[in-house]
Amino acid sequence: MPTQGPQQFAMAERPGKWILVVLSVFLVMTAKDLISSRSQTSASSSDNIDNNNKVKSSPPLTPDANIIGGDAHFPTTKKISTMKFYYCISCGYAKAYQEYASLISENFPNVIVSGENYSTGTVRSLIANALNIARMGIIFLIIMNKNPFVYFHMATPQVWFWLTQHKIPGCLLIFFITNTLEANLMSSGAFEIFLNGKQIWSKLETGRVPSHQELLRMVAGNTQFGDDMMYMDKY
Repeated sequence: MPTQGPQQFAMAERPGKWILVVLSVFLVMTAKDLISSRSQTSASSSDNIDNNNKVKSSPPLTPDANIIGGDAHFPTTKKISTMKFYYCISCGYAKAYQEYASLISENFPNVIVSGENYSTGTVRSLIANALNIARMGIIFLIIMNKNPFVYFHMATPQVWFWLTQHKIPGCLLIFFITNTLEANLMSSGAFEIFLNGKQIWSKLETGRVPSHQELLRMVAGNTQFGDDMMYMDKY
């Protein structure tokens, strides 16, 4: 029987090194996505808890107690109201939500603010999940040097030969392409605001997020505030 020389042993060891390198890069990128997603979710949860604590602990304020920019007085109310933000996390709107939630909590302590990711729909979510599974499957096949086209009696495209011959750049290319497609599927561009179940702003319709003053006026102008509207003639 023919014996394997040193060069053949070296070639046999290369796939093992490639597997470790590619898997390490893949795990680092996946961990980064998970940490980023958890941080955004925890930030939203902490905002909701802080707002609930403010409602319980803050004493009722007089209309003159809230001052915006030194001269703008926004009314407060003893009634508890709820404000809900639906925003696009993949668009980077989590920071904008936190900014607006802090603004509302500071000026309207009896408004409970919460927020969550705007759903793009079941179909898009299923496609995004399928892309995620396909990404892991393709990377696994590339690393293990398996040809899936053989099992389906199909001609192997040249791109597959390139991917298997250049495992590291090939796996990174597959990762970034599928990750970009997945992000586009989950991206809605939404920044929708609801007050007491009624929609008061839609970025999908207006094409922009409201300014601070616009949002404060919309909250102050809500009819639920009733007799506390004595200062609304200043706006």
